[in-house]
Amino acid sequence: MALLQWSLMIVGTLSLSTGNMIQGELLNGTVSQTTSYHLPFNYDPNSNRGPLSWKNVPVEGNEWEQYVGQELIDLDIDGNECHSKRRPSPINLVANSKCRDNHQMLTRKPKHMDCRMDDVTFSMTPHSLRVDFPTSDDDCWRPTIDLPNGYPYKWIIHHMEVHIRAEHVVDGRRYDGELQMYHLGQEDQKREMAAVSVLLDASGLQDNPKLQEYIDKWQEVSDELKSNCTNNTRRLENLYSENDANHEEVKKSDQRNRKRNDWTDVEKRRLERMDAEGYASAKDEITPEEEEAGWGPRRHLFPYDIWPTIYFYRYKGSLTVPPCSEIVSWRVLDEPLVISRRQLKHLAHLLRHGHVNSETCEPDTAVHPTTGESYRPLQTLNHEHQTLVHCTSHDFGHRMYHPDQQ
Repeated sequence: MALLQWSLMIVGTLSLSTGNMIQGELLNGTVSQTTSYHLPFNYDPNSNRGPLSWKNVPVEGNEWEQYVGQELIDLDIDGNECHSKRRPSPINLVANSKCRDNHQMLTRKPKHMDCRMDDVTFSMTPHSLRVDFPTSDDDCWRPTIDLPNGYPYKWIIHHMEVHIRAEHVVDGRRYDGELQMYHLGQEDQKREMAAVSVLLDASGLQDNPKLQEYIDKWQEVSDELKSNCTNNTRRLENLYSENDANHEEVKKSDQRNRKRNDWTDVEKRRLERMDAEGYASAKDEITPEEEEAGWGPRRHLFPYDIWPTIYFYRYKGSLTVPPCSEIVSWRVLDEPLVISRRQLKHLAHLLRHGHVNSETCEPDTAVHPTTGESYRPLQTLNHEHQTLVHCTSHDFGHRMYHPDQQ
């Protein structure tokens, strides 16, 4: 039974719906057979479901309903806003105002209980390559960020996805890809999302090792899904053979979860208090004596360890897929992550061929049919409602921490 549950965590994410309803049930061991539904849109400009028709995509009866009116998640999604020009995304990033942020995006000190790559769910939708994080902190602690500029609560990461080519454009330059990290707000911010984007520049002569870890995981999912498609049908009970390798994976996962569950609530509160004290004692400038004593920047925990810089463009915009709800506070890092051309081609191949139809086992994709591209066409910045700033080293530097808090 444990093997079947582990298998379903991968296969269940064939659906575009991988939020609370789907992922939450699967992680709790409840079987869900919602594996074929996805929103009726694509990225082919010549299709009647292409970007020009996104304004007609219905919102009711699909994945977004599970993010509205819930106790912990209540996003401000009310109808399709793909036609709106009030605060759209993506846009060309050219600052129109001065940055007033007084610190970088802060992450907590890495800890034993933090979610790692083995704790997240890699999946493929018809529209993107996706990583979903747990919906609670029961088995591991979800990564959070502390945003500057007046946000009082931390933001909890919800999912990540890759687009080819980049959706945002930097002063007229479109990079080769974009890795987007979506976060959910808390308290009076829970109707909004915060997104951090890492632009991908495929000019490197060597593979980027951090990104390759993600690519390998998506390739594993694609291989597993295709290997279990036989005679154009997929029977749930035969998805994975009970071989030694799978049993060993489940065993390791169970051991890891038992080990983490040994940590008591008292211990968790103690570490959180230490973390808060670390934030309080951090400094933007240190003395020569403190530098000699080892004060320095804090290393980023997963998945923020892939960030190539701490500086960014910031503006308020929208989701870049239907229903294009204008609820996202964007931060696009101003320095791209350099990857290889081979890695870019691999990502494009997965986008074009990785997702398969659950009934026919044929490739089922909504990206551009020949290039694998999956970006929304550029929107026009609304100067009346959108303030776009560029925060650089002139505005703030690395936050410095005592060695115990790094």
